[in-house]
This record gives sequence, C-alpha cells and structure tokens, in this order.
Amino acid sequence: MVEHLLLAGGGGILAVPLGLALHRAIIEQRLLNLPRTATAVGWEPVAALAVLVLTIGAVLARVAIRRTSNVSASSTLLGSVRQTGSRGSMRLRQSLVIAEVAATLMLLVTAGLMLESARRLASVDPGFRTDNVLTFGVVLPGQAYMEAKDRLSFANRVVDGLKALPGVRNATVGAYAPMGDMRGTRRFARADQPPPATGQEPVALDLPVGADYFSVMGIEVTEGRAFTERDGPEAPPVMMVSEAFAQANFPGERAIGRQIRFFSSRPGGTPPPTRAIVGVVRDVRQDGVRTAPTPQMYSPYAQNTWSFVSFFVLVDGDPNRLAASVQRVVTAVDPERAARDVLTTAAIVRGSTERHRAITFMLLALAGLAILLAMVGLYGIVATAAQSRSREMAIRTAIGARPPELLRLVLGQALIAAAAGIVIGLAGRLAATRGLQS
Repeated sequence: MVEHLLLAGGGGILAVPLGLALHRAIIEQRLLNLPRTATAVGWEPVAALAVLVLTIGAVLARVAIRRTSNVSASSTLLGSVRQTGSRGSMRLRQSLVIAEVAATLMLLVTAGLMLESARRLASVDPGFRTDNVLTFGVVLPGQAYMEAKDRLSFANRVVDGLKALPGVRNATVGAYAPMGDMRGTRRFARADQPPPATGQEPVALDLPVGADYFSVMGIEVTEGRAFTERDGPEAPPVMMVSEAFAQANFPGERAIGRQIRFFSSRPGGTPPPTRAIVGVVRDVRQDGVRTAPTPQMYSPYAQNTWSFVSFFVLVDGDPNRLAASVQRVVTAVDPERAARDVLTTAAIVRGSTERHRAITFMLLALAGLAILLAMVGLYGIVATAAQSRSREMAIRTAIGARPPELLRLVLGQALIAAAAGIVIGLAGRLAATRGLQS
C-alpha cells in the first residue's frame, strides 16, 4: 500500500506546479478575461487534490492487496499466478481503457460543439458599435444631485469635457451600458387602448439617452427621427422604441406618432407623463449575444435623468488610451466623483460570452488529457498482451506464423477495447448534443 500511496502522492505533487503554471498562463496571457483580484489560488484546491489522490491511491492499493491475497500458495508453486493474474489485470485494464476512450470521444465532441457555438457567437451582431467606443459610469448621490437639473448639468459638463479630449470624435450620455448588470424596466400600455388590469401591464427595458447616443453607438434609426437637443426638459415628452417593441405592440401598424402611457412604480403614485413615439431603431442585445433582443424604450436623458449615469466616447484608434483622461474629466467637473467600470464596448461583448469561452477552454484541456490517458491505456494493453503471450508467439513463429498474424494477435485486444469505447462514446455523444442544443 505504501508504494501505491507514494506513486499517487508523487503524481499529485507534480500536478500542483503544472496547475499553477496553467493558472498563471490563463491570467497573464489573458486566455480568459478574468479579474486579477479574483484569481488568487488558495489552499483549498490543493487540499482537495491531496485528499483525492490519496483516496484513489488507497483504493487502488486495496484492490491490488485483495487480488494478491486471493492467490494460493499451490498456484504460485505451479506457476499459474502470472497467467491468471494477467487475465484479471487485462480485463480490468480493458475496462479502464474502454471508459477512457468513451470519455475522450464525448469530451472531443462536446468541445467541438462548444467551439462551433463560440464561432457563431463571435459572428452575432450585438446591435451596437463594438470598435472605438469607450464607456464608463458615474454614481450621482442624492445628497448632491437631488434635482434633475443638477444631474443634467453634471452630464452635460462631462460630455463637453470628453468632446474636448484629443482624438475624440463624439461623446454622449445614457443611463447604463449594454449587457451590464444595471438596467431599468417600466410598465406601459398603448394610450389608444383600454388600460390592462393591474399586474398585467407589459414591461420593457427603459433607457434614457443623449441626443448623440445612436450615432456614437452605431445604432441605426430605421424609421422616424433620433433625439435632438430640442428634446429638452421643457419640450413635449417623446420616446423612441426598438423594432422588437414596435412589432410586439404595433403589429402591422406604424408606431411613429403613437402615444404610450406609463404606470407608477409605487401603488397610488402619480404616473409618468404619456410619451409620443418619434423614432424606431434597430434591436440591441441588452442581455448578451446569446439572448434574443427584447423590447426596449428610449427616452431623452434631459427628460428622464437617473442617479447613475453612463458616458459613451467615440474615438479614433484604441479607446483604452483615454482611460486616465476620462477620469480627469470627471474629477474636473466634481472632485468627489469618479469614473467606474471603464470598458470598451468590445470588452463588454467579450464579457457576455466569457462563461461560454471558459467552459470551452476547460473542455478542450480535459479532452487533451483524456486523449493522452487513452493512448497510454491502449499502449498498456498492447505491451501486456505482447509480454503475456510471448511464449505463444514464439511457438507460432516456429511453426511458420507471419508477422502480420502476430501483430493481429497482439493488437486484437486493444482494437476491441477501442471499438467498445467508441460505441459507448457515440451513445454519450447523442446525449451531450441534445443537452447542448437545449
């Protein structure tokens, strides 16, 4: 048992530096877009690995001891131990190799499907510009920005400062960035129809944006007009909607000019004013490229300010070079405020598929390891078969057996194990395919 535990422990010790090296490569080479502050390796994984390898080593040692204890002295003296043990060991080794080949095939198929899915996700249009745009957010606390005019003044001054930066083509404001955790929804209904029952009102995403938001973000206005500077706090309330919103609420009708009523978020509260639809824009995948676009409403930021504001900067070249500059612009307007979540829109889109890419990367690594184990297992079967049947092959050679016949004799067991593993793996592939499709 000591020998088995030493072998298992040695393998576990070798696995630790290999795992740390892989972890370092993932972080430093940015194979996965993980935050460095959340990627420290603690003692828990090492402890779990130690328990796992020692447990496996003890179980295998116990199996070996039990098999040895079942061998009688007479059989040892008669020289039959090797043949009997070889048959039992061969059956066990074949079973393990069958499982390894089946697991390898399933992992390869699953990893291939995930790679194809990742390729398709990379080609999905999120609905907004993914190059040359930098975005960040600023929190506006109620104590200093209780009034809407104060929030609007802060946003306008920051936008003016951003536009003055070298290399900036345009800048605008919005309540939140796409594909983020922050978002707002609002209950609504068509003003030309009877109001629905309480609790049955449709809900759509609500995003206040600046006048240049659609041009900066590259969102096409397909019908009507975009917001302008004339859509200010004193102007008539207007809104824009996405194509999904128009199709869901005005099927076969023109949405431009229609009135939308809203409902108070508090029971008995005063509802927001009715707004007129002045434009329709392309759909944006606010929940990530893996999710279909949902109905969305846009309102002028000047008419609907929030206590959290986001800014969008369209630049020439790499937008990351302006990360420090946008911080200075914000603090120049209000020294107590700071830019947060400074990201490019390209990074936002990549982040929406991060979990998918991480799973694909791990499946590929496991598939590579499974291939190596299957190769070692098949080699073990061939080597054992050749050793255990060396006397038989010598006799066959003496009576005229050809090398191809001897090769088939040795490789037969390995081919049977591989074929059985492939059959089981193909069956598992169907289950894996259905699971991924669902």
